[in-house]
Amino acid sequence: MDIDIIIQIFSGFAAFIILMVAFYKSVKVNAGGYKTLILIIGLCIASIIMAAVAVYFSALGPEKTVKGHILEQKKELYEVSEAISKLQRYIEEQNILLSQAKETISQLEKKKHELAPLVEADDKTIDIVAKIHENDLSARMIRERLIGAFIGIAGLILIVIFVNITRFYFKK
Repeated sequence: MDIDIIIQIFSGFAAFIILMVAFYKSVKVNAGGYKTLILIIGLCIASIIMAAVAVYFSALGPEKTVKGHILEQKKELYEVSEAISKLQRYIEEQNILLSQAKETISQLEKKKHELAPLVEADDKTIDIVAKIHENDLSARMIRERLIGAFIGIAGLILIVIFVNITRFYFKK
């Protein structure tokens, strides 16, 4: 329960007690103790009313009171300000990352422009190397065919010589 409500309840109770004491002093008749009985009954009624008011306000809770509502709004505003500051830090970090990415992209573009002539030159070089390789391959094929033909002819000559030698020795 909010402290302001408790203070208001007790101040109201004190005001009622003062009223009852004033009433007690103003009554002139002391008819068999009715004056004291009226004071006791009034105080009991005041106590019951104050207790009911206290129970009612305590059942409302601090969030139903104005001060509780203000405190709740203050807490929500603090949470919102925290969220905004976190969002600002996140945006700043993303801006830094974005600027770094832009810088990296510009460096890569610069490298691309620097390497473009080399790539084009490499394409021409690759074409020249492919033609040289093709010419070398055809020359190698011709050479291998000639070597194969010479080996075949040499083998044929050796076989003819071998056959003639064996005929010559076996004829005798």
